[in-house]
Amino acid sequence: MKRPTINIPKTGSEWVWDIVGVLFFVGSLLFLVFAWNKLPDEVPAHYNALGEVDRWGSKWELLLLPGIGVFIIFLMQVLEKHPE
Repeated sequence: MKRPTINIPKTGSEWVWDIVGVLFFVGSLLFLVFAWNKLPDEVPAHYNALGEVDRWGSKWELLLLPGIGVFIIFLMQVLEKHPE
C-alpha cells in the first residue's frame, strides 16, 4: 500500500525563520573562521555540573558542531518535503 504524498507549503513566517536560522549558522561559521588563528591548540571540550572543565580537546573538534548542524539542516529539509 502506497502512502499518499502530502504537500504542505511553507508560510511566510516559516521562510523568515528559516532564513534567520541559516544566517545565524553562517555567522557562527564566519566567526569560527576569523577566530581560528587566535584559538589555542587545546580548548575546553566538556564541563562538569560545577562549570569546571573536565576534558580538553583539540581546536579541530570545534568543526564537529558545524558538521552536525549541516547534517541536521539537510535532514530537516528532507523531512519537511516528505513528512509521510
